[in-house]
Amino acid sequence: DGINEQKPNPAIVLEKTGATTAAAGSTFTYSFKATNTGNVTLTNVVLTDTKCQSAITRVDPNKDDTTFNAGDVWHFTCTMTAPQGPAQVENIAKVCGDYVPGPVTKVCDEDTHTYTVPPPATPAIALEKTGAATAVGGSTFTYSFKATNTGNVVLASVTLTDAKCASAITRVQPNLADVTFDPGDEWHFT
Repeated sequence: DGINEQKPNPAIVLEKTGATTAAAGSTFTYSFKATNTGNVTLTNVVLTDTKCQSAITRVDPNKDDTTFNAGDVWHFTCTMTAPQGPAQVENIAKVCGDYVPGPVTKVCDEDTHTYTVPPPATPAIALEKTGAATAVGGSTFTYSFKATNTGNVVLASVTLTDAKCASAITRVQPNLADVTFDPGDEWHFT
């Protein structure tokens, strides 16, 4: 009698995942999950992405099945190489499928993914040295040193040497227990 027949409702949803940060020149994988959220079978399912550098590959165990039945979930992957940074890279993936009986109904969904390419590592230290402008022969005076991490990376195993110091060089302040020299840190020695 057709009273209880469900009206065809073609629908599709795409979810895209990938790295949140990637070093310039590194290669990483995007993963895609397409779900037939409608109540009919879809055909000609095509996934596109604006940034994939490799072919988009379906990775399901049943990847030879070309009918996208209601409730089916298909998985895809592709690879991307991060450009030179610093950058925010946004790209859009789109999946579409056709519902065929009668006039073709195309259904699509998009998902956007953004990742950050940090600036290249630039380790750098600036050193300032102060001491007496004049000294009497045989007298003792103190040199003071200020080391500043002027780069954009954390440095470890920081050591200070001076060929003219008669005593050991001692770190005096601040945060004497801190062994990592973070960007912007200033360490003082005498």
